[in-house]
Amino acid sequence: MQTVFTARQMRKADSKTIERLNGNGLLLMEHASAACVRELFRRFGTGLQGMRVVVLAGRGNNGGDGMAIARQLISRGVDTSVVVLGDMAKMSEDAVVQLNILRNYGISIENATGEISPSVEAEMNHAGLIVDAMLGTGLTSEPRGIIADAIEVLKKYEGFVFSVDLPSGLNSDSGGLLWDAVHADATVTFGKMKRCHVLSPACLNCGEIIVDDISIPEDIFDTVNADCFLVEEQDIVSRLPELVPDGHKGTFGHVFVAGSAPGRLGACVMAGRAALRSGSGLATIHLHRDSYPIVGPMAPELMVSLSDNPYSPVSLSPALERKDVILAGPGFGISESARESMKELISISGLPAVLDADVFRIFRVDELASVLNGRPAILTPHPGEMAAFHGTGIEEVQQDKAGFAVRTAELTGAVTVLKGHRTVIGTPEGIAFVNPTGNAGLATAGSGDVLSGIAASFLGQGMTPEDAAICAVYIHGLSGEIAGETRSMRGVTASAILDSIPAALSKIVRKTDDR
Repeated sequence: MQTVFTARQMRKADSKTIERLNGNGLLLMEHASAACVRELFRRFGTGLQGMRVVVLAGRGNNGGDGMAIARQLISRGVDTSVVVLGDMAKMSEDAVVQLNILRNYGISIENATGEISPSVEAEMNHAGLIVDAMLGTGLTSEPRGIIADAIEVLKKYEGFVFSVDLPSGLNSDSGGLLWDAVHADATVTFGKMKRCHVLSPACLNCGEIIVDDISIPEDIFDTVNADCFLVEEQDIVSRLPELVPDGHKGTFGHVFVAGSAPGRLGACVMAGRAALRSGSGLATIHLHRDSYPIVGPMAPELMVSLSDNPYSPVSLSPALERKDVILAGPGFGISESARESMKELISISGLPAVLDADVFRIFRVDELASVLNGRPAILTPHPGEMAAFHGTGIEEVQQDKAGFAVRTAELTGAVTVLKGHRTVIGTPEGIAFVNPTGNAGLATAGSGDVLSGIAASFLGQGMTPEDAAICAVYIHGLSGEIAGETRSMRGVTASAILDSIPAALSKIVRKTDDR
């Protein structure tokens, strides 16, 4: 997994490194600027020496990085000029040092204070490359004045934008687009990635992200208690259970799928089929008897449990025998009777559970915590369901996905999967995992039902809720990618995602054989 830091955590690592450098932060700045120059030459090669480059430098240390980049570019024959944004008298100490050194190189330095002048805007528009070194990880409020003006000008710029550490205007610790921000083509970040680099939609402003340790010793990173990680393929390889050669259908878990409300019966079928596609030996759908003529022919490999009163204790107790995990919520309904049925199901089963969809509209977070009563569980809400679950607005959820996923997990004791682009998995221990797989094809009806089925399958095969959630989200996203490659992205359906699960697992499982 790749570690993801907050601004505070990165400052701690920087501070400890500067201590080892006998208090000389300029050395760290030099490493940072050299990393950016290396990336620019890797990307453009000698063509960089035929380009016009404008560095937009702020007053802080991010601006100091930018001025050091300009010095190194001019030293290597690149036509470079610098625009310092804001009052030079208020520059950071290290940025002043870089500015004074830069002056010794005879480079063009302009100072813009009120707004971007027509001459500076023309200079920017004629550049083939703009280095954005205006704002760094310390930004906590909306950009104002000359910086806001520069960001506005960059919106119309048609050349290549290269951001230093993070695109100016992004809040380092948030995945939300809180304010106007630079939209970069590439970003070099220092030490570790920050949350804005991995969480959506902020990550979409970063372009290609290159991480450089800028010579910070690994043991210093180890002293920072990281609580956010970006999942990688190897993490799935190491977590997936092995398929024992002498196993049988009872070995690989039996998933109990709580049947859907009339008119939404496809949801439970989709979830049950996804469980089987993900390796479960058995899956049973628990239904009202009247629903069988509809559901029965839809998936012959699924078993069914039928009753005239499916969620009464007398019906549930025998139906739950020899089951390993319950999956409830998809298409379940949000009536008062559905609420009581769900409480009955969860309390009687005592089994690990995957809860999705309507669960988050019939319970608030504290109520569900009481119903779960500490059992192993995975919750899989999308932002709208999460907002209903907490009694808040969707926008608030979207601005703090990691925070909501973790807080929900802490409050309920259940691993929480907050779905969407860059799905976040939160744990009761306060850790957030960000998933990198998936595509726009996943935004289709039934996609979430497929995910809940995969998660239930893994949980029923004996994985911990944390490992089951991490693997399910990754495989679900990878299945969407495969479906998008074999079909038009616009034509991807939940069934196509479901049918791509074996190919996704095969891609990963081939690597588990080499463990």
